[in-house]
Amino acid sequence: SKFRSRLSISRQLNKTTWLDTIYISKYLNERLNFSYVKSINDHWSAGGSTTMLASSYNNYDLSIKIMPGIEYDIFPYSQSTRHQLRLLYNAGLEISNYSDTTTRFKVKETLAYHSLSASLSVIQKWGSVSSTLAWSNYFFDWKYNNLSLNSDATLRIVKGLTFSIDGSVALVHDQVSLPKG
Repeated sequence: SKFRSRLSISRQLNKTTWLDTIYISKYLNERLNFSYVKSINDHWSAGGSTTMLASSYNNYDLSIKIMPGIEYDIFPYSQSTRHQLRLLYNAGLEISNYSDTTTRFKVKETLAYHSLSASLSVIQKWGSVSSTLAWSNYFFDWKYNNLSLNSDATLRIVKGLTFSIDGSVALVHDQVSLPKG
């Protein structure tokens, strides 16, 4: 079994001057996430996660995502400290109260969505490499989707010194919370 929780709070203040006019923007983002996964056998696991988000930047007074899922690892669990190739499918609900009316004229809504991801992780004495390709969409309209690729590598140069590089790319078409203004 594996249980993870994460809490993040970020505040941002931007001040820009353009043509003698000062523009100030303030953002507050608060996120709380819980996830639990239980192995079924050497390759299969099942579990779920819950995320609560309040974000002035993303137009959420409060958004709650509830997402059960199932995962298959090509490699047996006994090898998971060295390498993993996991396929994960999630389906769930997103219950949202928006700060402002969205471009789809919603103030609050409940949406069903799902996601599929493939993750590769290799850990060796020389360092590690990992990459995740993920796709998700909302069921109400398949045009609201997201495809992303995240990768990172860490190379151990000498004991206590590493070189790390990471990158990501995404095609984002799932911004259901965009305010109409």
